[in-house]
Amino acid sequence: YRFADAIVAPSPAVKDQIFDLMEEFGIAQDEVGDKIKVITSGIDDGMLISKEKILEKLHGHPKSGGILNVILLSRIDPSKGIQFAIEGLEKAAVEGNTRISLWIVGRVSVDSYLDLLKELAGRSTINIEFHIDVSEERKLELLDIAQVYILPTLQDTFGITIVEAGARGNII
Repeated sequence: YRFADAIVAPSPAVKDQIFDLMEEFGIAQDEVGDKIKVITSGIDDGMLISKEKILEKLHGHPKSGGILNVILLSRIDPSKGIQFAIEGLEKAAVEGNTRISLWIVGRVSVDSYLDLLKELAGRSTINIEFHIDVSEERKLELLDIAQVYILPTLQDTFGITIVEAGARGNII
């Protein structure tokens, strides 16, 4: 800590935990305090929806028409495992006797992969819609209507889209 230019905490609560640990190890807060910087998830407060809207989503969105709307925000790339989401949701629809609609939202990285996904969608037992290169406003509209967010990625760690979907009241 003495040689660090900064110590990054992902939230004020974690910053407080760092201060608690410092106290346990006999390190004075003023020795490090200015170095601890809080850098949050990267979304602003305007992204968050109210508790009432979240409860409304949990009880079935009035625009859903009895269909479970699932959203997947991702680049259209084989490393994202989107074909596994299609396969899993088809099984879930059958086993749960549920109508499911999957919205694949993102930018195309690999055209041939998009072609494969469209082929799978054409044979699928669930409704699949592709929303390519949507605006931020349209992304928020889709997140607000969807009830569930999935990210079947094969490589990524915890991405910002997970935070965005949670902020809009989606089940992750």
